[in-house]
Amino acid sequence: MSFFKLSTQQLRVRPASPRELPPSRQMECGHSLGYPAHASNLLQYQARTGSAGARPAINEGSLSCWLKSWLTSNETSIIEMLERNGNAAFAVEVTYAVADSTASRVFLSRNISILGTARTLDEVGTILTADKLYGSRRKVVFSGGRMELQHTYLVGQRV
Repeated sequence: MSFFKLSTQQLRVRPASPRELPPSRQMECGHSLGYPAHASNLLQYQARTGSAGARPAINEGSLSCWLKSWLTSNETSIIEMLERNGNAAFAVEVTYAVADSTASRVFLSRNISILGTARTLDEVGTILTADKLYGSRRKVVFSGGRMELQHTYLVGQRV
């Protein structure tokens, strides 16, 4: 999601690229369940399901504001963590809910957490392992199937 690519005065984050993410267990088994159980971003989900543009999103930009606020508030502690570990890159999991109605989609913020740090962006794959990303997670659906939790993985570094 392009609105997950942003910067603060000292940090920059962007969605993890496909080469930085391990294949999902569904893909490894040769079948897909047709939902983004652990999708790296909503655009991939929309392309797979054909739902892109089907329902306009009411507030997807609010996720960017939420992430920017979180990143700004935690900037000092993230930099301290990087320096303490002698690393320059970090991985973040953003969890949000997507609620569908007949006319629109609504995005609801849930949780942001740092998964770990790595020496460089090229080594961030050591954090984004299949066990960590897809391990014990289950698809979570609320409200009669009209809301699902989504997980997006971001990588970041100092500016």
